[in-house]
Amino acid sequence: MKTAYEFYKEIVGSKELQEELKNTSCEMLGVFLKKHDCMADAKEFKALVSAQCEGEIADEEAGNASGGYMVDSWHSRIDTKTPI
Repeated sequence: MKTAYEFYKEIVGSKELQEELKNTSCEMLGVFLKKHDCMADAKEFKALVSAQCEGEIADEEAGNASGGYMVDSWHSRIDTKTPI
């Protein structure tokens, strides 16, 4: 089964799924998700789509992100006057 985010990505890449979703009523969203082997319920899927539209990233995307900086590392560079 697909996660809500996996299925969301699939929809983004498929004109056919976009059209099918567009023609799906709110009441039938759960049926649509099950039909396409998505384990999310309608409420979870709506929340994900809303978050994506607002520019938030999914937990799966965040887990795959690289980079970042640990506070201890930052302080050690300042204390030793190591250039950043």
